[in-house]
Amino acid sequence: MNGYRSLIKRLTGLLEEETELFESLLFILIDEKKALTSARMNKLNEACKEKENIILKIRILEEQRVRVLQKISTLNDGPHENITLEGLSELAGEDEYARLRKCRSNLLSLAESIGELNNSNRSLLNHSIGFVRTSLSFLDNFISPRPLYFSNGQLRAYDQSGRIFSGHH
Repeated sequence: MNGYRSLIKRLTGLLEEETELFESLLFILIDEKKALTSARMNKLNEACKEKENIILKIRILEEQRVRVLQKISTLNDGPHENITLEGLSELAGEDEYARLRKCRSNLLSLAESIGELNNSNRSLLNHSIGFVRTSLSFLDNFISPRPLYFSNGQLRAYDQSGRIFSGHH
């Protein structure tokens, strides 16, 4: 039973660290949204770099968490995918169980907030990309307009000197 308790304590510690990282990720996503709405590319780049760094740290903790769950499942003679919070509660003391439940609650709340903010940022990015595409299309047509064919089949070339036509040729 003591082996379980030390592993569960380690698991709880990892989950608390992950919770802190997910909170940091949430704040970075908020900064990212501010950068998107204010069109501050340097802030957006900073947010993206910070986000990548946090995600890497989360992946490392996730790998450690899976290893701890595998050790618990080895002691419990079952696959680690089947380990539940309820199952761990039977192996952990009340204090550890309360910490696990708090981690679970915090992580669920953070996951929901991060998902909503991520979707919002994705919409902002897609909207911005649409504006950029429209602007590029307009500039492309302005710089090199499509050729005009006359009814006799001749091609009219546009003067690309940048002068405005007065209507007389």
